[in-house]
Amino acid sequence: MEFAVRSPGGRWFRVAVIGLHKPGFWIIRRRPLDPELFYVLAYVPAASMKPEYFVLSHADVIAYQSAHLALAQARNPAVSDAVQGVHWAGSQAFRDRWDILPA
Repeated sequence: MEFAVRSPGGRWFRVAVIGLHKPGFWIIRRRPLDPELFYVLAYVPAASMKPEYFVLSHADVIAYQSAHLALAQARNPAVSDAVQGVHWAGSQAFRDRWDILPA
């Protein structure tokens, strides 16, 4: 789900929120770089556990996707870029990185 939001400083930007209920793979389709787009990947486990949030710029997502695709194609040249996204392991560097969002 994508939202138009405004920072405390008055800057408008968009946030796409994508959720998982267990660690896995957030599917994020590839699109041209949009500096006004950010992602909040939400891990919302069972009710007894706290949710976790991972915050990425669109540039961060594209960089991760490109690097992951290059590694996969090095192992198997037939791998296509049809399914893109961010793996659980790749999201960890962005846990609670709310500072990535515009001020």
